[in-house]
Amino acid sequence: MAGSAWPVGAEPLHWFSRCNWWDSNLHAGRGQGNIVDVEFWRLQVRATSTSPLRTLEVRKHPGWDGWHLVQVSDEEWT
Repeated sequence: MAGSAWPVGAEPLHWFSRCNWWDSNLHAGRGQGNIVDVEFWRLQVRATSTSPLRTLEVRKHPGWDGWHLVQVSDEEWT
């Protein structure tokens, strides 16, 4: 998957969830902003135009750099 372009084959799902800030090592300094909302995307992608859909779920925690892959599944959602 790394280094490849995977075309999106369906409308992505986007949502936010809250983390327990007291269970993390994040420290909120003055003006730092939101440290509790975790952003998620669920994408259905294809390796090629004829391959089956594969579902990827990624998340970005306010204290992390970049996006992290949470789950890969060959099951489609509706």
